[in-house]
Amino acid sequence: MIKIAFLKSRITHRGGLEKYTLKLAQAFKQAGCEVTLLTTEKMSVSGVEVVSLAKSSKFSLYHLFHFDRRCKQWLKDHPQDIIFGMERNSFQTHYRAGSGCHAVYLKRRALTDSWIKRMTFRLNPLHLELLHLEKKAFQNPGLKILFTNSKMVKQEILNTYHLPEEKIEVVYNGVEWKAWESSFEASFKKPRKKTFEFLFVGNGYRRKGLAFLLEGLARLSTQDFHLSVIGKEKNAAHFQQLAQKLGLEKKVTFRGPRSAIRPFYQAADVLVIPSIYDPFANVTVEALAMGLFVVSSRYNGGQEILTEKSGTIIEQLNDPHSVAAALSKALHHKKEYAHAKKIRDSIQQLDFSHQLDKIVQKTIASI
Repeated sequence: MIKIAFLKSRITHRGGLEKYTLKLAQAFKQAGCEVTLLTTEKMSVSGVEVVSLAKSSKFSLYHLFHFDRRCKQWLKDHPQDIIFGMERNSFQTHYRAGSGCHAVYLKRRALTDSWIKRMTFRLNPLHLELLHLEKKAFQNPGLKILFTNSKMVKQEILNTYHLPEEKIEVVYNGVEWKAWESSFEASFKKPRKKTFEFLFVGNGYRRKGLAFLLEGLARLSTQDFHLSVIGKEKNAAHFQQLAQKLGLEKKVTFRGPRSAIRPFYQAADVLVIPSIYDPFANVTVEALAMGLFVVSSRYNGGQEILTEKSGTIIEQLNDPHSVAAALSKALHHKKEYAHAKKIRDSIQQLDFSHQLDKIVQKTIASI
């Protein structure tokens, strides 16, 4: 029996990366592997042995260093056929770079941060440790396959760390396409609002580009639209004040973090993803599975699955007129059943069962 260990320090947050880790672990279990999950938290996962190596720490730098060291020791004492990293660790035989390339992310922050702030990145111990672990992970000679969730990230890694291209496999994020069918159909069982509904979903409004979206919407203020903002942000008041300053206080509703997102997909016409950096925003494929037209920045790897009929790209994220142009185009795509069904059907092949199986089969074949 093939023995595989997954490395994921925090697992109970249940964000996109945590969800994908658990699904992938279960997929390897179903393929007949003996699966162990190395983490810092205590939890139970059906059919998977969970080993809590150390307590989670609120100090990110210590957490990164300590978890990496404990993983190395455990793996030395418990040899595995496959060591599958789900985040930045110094060694693994297979790695899914779901967080993308940190070196590129720091460069992209020029869109939102002052040059003084960016200068501090060169001295910040956390960024330095992340870059150190990233380089060791990508360039480790023991790495057999590096999975990325977009061609964008693949090219970033090739350009930055000069890996052999044949080591990198692109497997797009999956979605519960079949399971969401009833939710999609329910979107049309009640009369839809006449007001055009934009939707923004993301934690950390700065990286997710909410300010760019608000600036763009301000150029369309005479149009009849409404924006719902979903997600967690420690400085939410700043963005609420920006909406007021732009005269959008009656057109934008800040709804905070929500555990249930599907009702908002059901009510929306268009999802907007104006991120400064997203390796592949999960909301891209979720929105498409719910039949929404998607407006995305070029810095979201998920934009690679959009077609002319299912979405559009913001050409210049830091140009409010460019953002407004993309939003104006989206206003012609109010959610109607026939077109929404075509959008949903366009990503049927990205059902989780297909995408997870690709990773499982390529991984097992490589050992």
